[in-house]
Amino acid sequence: MDTPRDHSPPPRLGMLGGTFDPVHRGHLETADAVRRRFGLDEVRLIPSAQPPHKRRPTITAPRHRLAMVRLAVADRPGLAASDIELRREGPSYTVDTVAQVKAASPPGTRLFFLLGTDAFLEFDTWKSYNTLLHEVPLVVLARGGAPDDLARRKDELTAFIRGRIDDGYRWRPAVAAFVHPRRRPIHLFDGPRLPIAATDIRRRLRRGDPCREVLPAAVADYIQRERLNR
Repeated sequence: MDTPRDHSPPPRLGMLGGTFDPVHRGHLETADAVRRRFGLDEVRLIPSAQPPHKRRPTITAPRHRLAMVRLAVADRPGLAASDIELRREGPSYTVDTVAQVKAASPPGTRLFFLLGTDAFLEFDTWKSYNTLLHEVPLVVLARGGAPDDLARRKDELTAFIRGRIDDGYRWRPAVAAFVHPRRRPIHLFDGPRLPIAATDIRRRLRRGDPCREVLPAAVADYIQRERLNR
């Protein structure tokens, strides 16, 4: 008797990296919005162990940052925490993470990598960024409070991409993406307009100010219990 074939489409997986120090509602709302917009089965939040571009002298211990992400996504279907970079020695290079996730995923899995606009404007300094552009579409998060933020960011990104990445990219309004004949697209996503920054949260926590309106309740409780960011 023939074994029934699985005709389900290949998984669509998003990856959102960062220090998550701490993870906040902005991270979660944005990841969930991208998941819905691109029809992703899951978005994984990936805390970095040694972020190459972060020069802040003190970053909360990896185990705490991972614990907070796990608490934050516990009641968020479609979002998940990943310790893939924490289990790997050395700096947390995205190109290595993408290769590792791809190797461990079912054949045909569609991967998307999410990153903020400020991080993307340093993309030409990333390890093997050209390899990344052949391996995975990027979703650049153009969050901001001004109504014209998306248009302003598009002009800024156009100049950066054409001048520093590859002059072959062209903006295609129909798909809100920069497309290239031989590389993966760079999508521009106008995410939720939530003016939340981890830097401000850490500053408020050091002052002893409440931050429960911007943090998941379980994360706020964890920070208080573990006496983090003091």
